Amino acid sequence: LAVYRATDGVRLPVATPEGTADHVALGEIQVQRPAVPPAPITLGIQRPRQARLGPLELLGFDAYKRGFGHAPETPLRPGDLLHVVLYWRAAEAPERRVRVRRELGDGLAGIETDPVSEAYPTDRWIEGEIVRGEHDIPLPTDLAPGRYPLSLQLLDAGQPTAPPIRLGWITLQAPEPP
Repeated sequence: LAVYRATDGVRLPVATPEGTADHVALGEIQVQRPAVPPAPITLGIQRPRQARLGPLELLGFDAYKRGFGHAPETPLRPGDLLHVVLYWRAAEAPERRVRVRRELGDGLAGIETDPVSEAYPTDRWIEGEIVRGEHDIPLPTDLAPGRYPLSLQLLDAGQPTAPPIRLGWITLQAPEPP
């Protein structure tokens, strides 16, 4: 637990049994897989989209301006971070680590990552498990306003396993005047 000063975000010192620190450890927790995965309808997926990509099944995605999950209709502008949340189910237990590429437009902006994170690669997933991965795509400051396709591609050993699939469209508005 850490406490921050509201005016500038600086961590405040706290008294601990060992002296003064900038946080207090409240304890440890153990995270376990649920005995039964959640039903996809309970996940609140903004844009359901079923697609099979190798051993993985895409259940859908969310896409919005970073920090605006509560207001996903907030306009995106050049220079913003496009926050993409992908919801996955392991249709079968992946035998090795695979990665995905999320791309806006035809190579205008993109990111290649593990579907969830490097801390939880696909070779640790079990069959039927449902996971969520969140990543940001930086939008270039010189990107023209318009409508761009958002696509997804599965990579195995850095190579595409199939053509990319189109998830949907992202609309970029003109920068706000100064």
